[in-house]
Amino acid sequence: MALGWKEIKEFIDTAGEGLRADREKALLCAAYDTMARRSELVGFDVEDVEFMPNGSGRMLIRRSKTDQAGEGSVAYLSKTTVRWLQQWLESAGITEGSVFRRLIGRGAVGDRLHEDCVADIFKRVAAWIGMSAKEVRQVSGHSIRVGATQDLLALNIDWRR
Repeated sequence: MALGWKEIKEFIDTAGEGLRADREKALLCAAYDTMARRSELVGFDVEDVEFMPNGSGRMLIRRSKTDQAGEGSVAYLSKTTVRWLQQWLESAGITEGSVFRRLIGRGAVGDRLHEDCVADIFKRVAAWIGMSAKEVRQVSGHSIRVGATQDLLALNIDWRR
């Protein structure tokens, strides 16, 4: 089940405020912009993020399934993603180390988020925005990658070149 920009925007508009909402907004936007896999998303460190003067940014994907040599690649971050990343980092008090972390109770920030948690977060987001129970069950850790790809295709953007 795909989660594209429409679904992400709906979550952003309705999620409210707070640590969990901040993390989810940042995670969804970073996943969408980078099209990163679950392991890549949870592998991002603060040092991998570069905020640009114009409000956009870049994120270094150090190693991926298709880059076993570890050469890395750089992904563009939209101004929206940068805004939510900065909000999350500030509200969580994160200045170094892993960007996406576990939340403990109502206000404690834990260690690095485990990649198995990403699909659960995406499923909670899908339920939050009112997707049917059947659709929520079909959401996976790849749902935003699929949604971003479908959005690119709908815009007739050939990203393979």
